[in-house]
Amino acid sequence: MKNLIKHIYLVTLILFISSCGGGEESSGEDIGGENSSLSPTAASLLKPANNSECLDENNVSFSWSASENTDSYNVVIKNLDTNELQTFQAQSTSRQIGLSEGTPYSWYIVSKSNTSLETQKVILGNFI
Repeated sequence: MKNLIKHIYLVTLILFISSCGGGEESSGEDIGGENSSLSPTAASLLKPANNSECLDENNVSFSWSASENTDSYNVVIKNLDTNELQTFQAQSTSRQIGLSEGTPYSWYIVSKSNTSLETQKVILGNFI
């Protein structure tokens, strides 16, 4: 009886070991197929300049460089007095946004793709 249990154990172990590995290795990228998607890259600051006083008027012109694999952008502005966040969508690399004069803000851009759930965020600057 002990011999039979040893043989069953040995056969089970051999089957388990032979079923592991041996498959194709994957890099995690689907090159070309239906599910192919490329993650967007991060944008770069153009204006307003970091730590600048740019609110001489209520409409502030935001602009950034185009990022690869990006279909749209979100401009996220944080009021540094209240910590309130506002998000504005943009299809291009610029956006005019009305803000309160004399209020300190920080801002960043989120690059988004229609074919990927991943996004890229880049902190672009602070201004008053």
